[in-house]
Amino acid sequence: SWSIPESIGFVNLIGNQARVAIIDNNLSARNYDISNAPFEIKGDINLTTPDGGEVWYAGDTRAINWTRYGKMSSTTSNISISDNYGAGNWTVINNSLTQSAAACDGADSDCTYNWAIPDTVPTGSNKMKVKVTWNGDAGNVSDASTNNFTIKAKLQITQPIASAQWLAQDNGTINWTKNGTWTPNTANLYYQIGGGAGNAIATGNAANLTY
Repeated sequence: SWSIPESIGFVNLIGNQARVAIIDNNLSARNYDISNAPFEIKGDINLTTPDGGEVWYAGDTRAINWTRYGKMSSTTSNISISDNYGAGNWTVINNSLTQSAAACDGADSDCTYNWAIPDTVPTGSNKMKVKVTWNGDAGNVSDASTNNFTIKAKLQITQPIASAQWLAQDNGTINWTKNGTWTPNTANLYYQIGGGAGNAIATGNAANLTY
């Protein structure tokens, strides 16, 4: 059983011109044989993150990780995402990623792409899958998330912060940031004292990020 390397010397083994030769060291009358015709050695990809069950948030930066098998530096790779269980609706994240930019050039075969999740990605769905494809052989060298993962929208309060001091019966401004989209485009505001239940301040507030 031959553990196929990515290259021999400076020769990249990916391609369709490989042959195997067997030589008899005893130098008998017929002391060697070579494959009758060339055969092909293909690369391979194994996506490891996200591979199912993760919960990511719009606005965050998350690592997409995969392992490459074979030297694929001659052509770029494509990363895309589906919001339909991987059955379609693939949207390109990056279609010209080099092996060097994925930090897996040379002897390192573990690749990484840090994805800043944009607001345009559908949120609130647990039907997401990511796929990595080598553009040099897109029909054969590709891998997608094994199971679905989730991308959610995110709200973060920026005012008041822990050091804020408000006066009773005065007006206090509440500010927040929003990443992702949802329908209807509104937000409910609540306050809580100690460990008590939340009490409504405003409901159906337009997502203008301040109140």
